[in-house]
This record gives sequence, structure tokens and C-alpha cells, in this order.
Amino acid sequence: MSTQYDNGYASLLFASTVTANSLVIMSTTDNTAQVSATAGLAIGTLQNDVTSGDVGLVKLNRPSTFARLANACTAGDALYVGATGQASTTGTVRLGVARNAQSANTVVEVFLV
Repeated sequence: MSTQYDNGYASLLFASTVTANSLVIMSTTDNTAQVSATAGLAIGTLQNDVTSGDVGLVKLNRPSTFARLANACTAGDALYVGATGQASTTGTVRLGVARNAQSANTVVEVFLV
């Protein structure tokens, strides 16, 4: 299980070169961030220049939290408030973005957006 981030910053691995002050999202590779190309899913702003394989400091828009999943998800999936207090990959009220892939009825770390 990942670490819950409450302090406003997360150290994340990047699989490509990214310039400081770029908005970033979680990629489809577990625990890896990338430049934001999807509106509404940015988790924060990169604080330093990084090259592929570097860890960058990301100032988070909001903290992360843990949630139980109603269905399986992939890293970077948008998660929504689901029935029975679980997060889901479908819905109308967006909760956040999955940090990593998880199966149904397990706990995933969610970067709130």
C-alpha cells in the first residue's frame, strides 16, 4: 500500500522529461507521474525539472486518501463516488485519480481532484 500524503507534497517517479511548474497527472504505470494531457485530472504542479527515471517533487492540489474499490481500476483512472461507500471507475461525482492499479474490493490510494 502507498503512503497517504497529507503534507501537500509527493515525491513521484517520472518516466519522461518534464519541466518544472508543469501540471502533472498519474500515468497508467503504477506510481508514475507525467505531464497533464487530460483536463480535470491534474493532481498537482511539478516543483523541479526531471528527466526520465527521476523522482520529482509535486505540490499536490489536494491531499491523497485511501478508498475501497467497487471494481478494478488502472493507475491514472478517474475515480468516482460509488454506491455503498466505495470508489468506482464509473459515476457522476468525481473523487480523484487512482495512484496505482488495484482489483475490486481492495484499497487504492486516490489523489483527490
